Amino acid sequence: MRLRLFAAIPLTFLASHGVDAARLKRDDIHALLSAPIGGIVEITEAPVGENKSAPIRLERFEIYAPDARTILMTPKGEVELPRSKSRHFRTITGDNNGLRMSLSIEPDKRTVSGVLISDSDGTYALTGSMNGSDSIELAIAKSDDAGGGEPAVWQCGGQGDGGLKASNGFELPNAVFDATSPLIAAEPMLESPLSKSTLAASRNATVMIETDNEFLAQKFGGNQTDAETYLSNLFAAMNVIYERDIDVTLLKGFTRLWSAGTPDPYSQQPTAANQSNPCGSIRGEQLDEFGNYWQLNEAARTPRAFVAMLSGKM
Repeated sequence: MRLRLFAAIPLTFLASHGVDAARLKRDDIHALLSAPIGGIVEITEAPVGENKSAPIRLERFEIYAPDARTILMTPKGEVELPRSKSRHFRTITGDNNGLRMSLSIEPDKRTVSGVLISDSDGTYALTGSMNGSDSIELAIAKSDDAGGGEPAVWQCGGQGDGGLKASNGFELPNAVFDATSPLIAAEPMLESPLSKSTLAASRNATVMIETDNEFLAQKFGGNQTDAETYLSNLFAAMNVIYERDIDVTLLKGFTRLWSAGTPDPYSQQPTAANQSNPCGSIRGEQLDEFGNYWQLNEAARTPRAFVAMLSGKM
């Protein structure tokens, strides 16, 4: 017996200084938060571009690998952190005529973020938070629009509030990758109640996340919950691209955060910023240091397709 959850979610469009917006009402939010893994929520008037709406079916999906753990390294040792409470949704394969969407809702703060990709209209960022006590206003901004119709200008992480970081909600810290094993085929451990024909991808890749002191301290002010929510929402957004384009679902595996006062094993620094290169650059020594450390000290951390490092040094 397959479990399916349907809920009709009407959205009312609002004017927002050149940025399209929609509103999720109390019943809409309840339907999203109540959907089980594999459950389907049907949005009858979803934003699909500038001044456009259309019906969309969203499936709630899991971004964590079954054995995923997040640990915080402290002066007293490892502390295991809880998983993010965010619920993640994606458009269903075969629906929507070239439209892809991820939507992540955080139940405690009632915040929403996501990505909308249209083959015809481009890429949009979706962001929103509780408006009063009964709705979430969902802003829809073109990924290359900094607001007010002005084009976004790329900025280094942490430089002000404008540019792509502000508009897309998923600004990536510098990431480097260490491929350690081939992608693995999708297995029954996903426990999806949907039929195989509706699964978004036929393969899974478990991605482990390494960080440094600067990532938690400078990107999130030391807030571990915000960092974990960011990472889970990031995986949901990345899968909008990976599932369709290379037929693979990225699952968040083992993740390590480093608290202030706990030395991490990464001492190499990026090249210094200058007038011609205002953000600096990743150096080969950083890549070597990261790869060598994991090959020598973390080879037993499996299964994984690869490990990514998110650094706050730049």
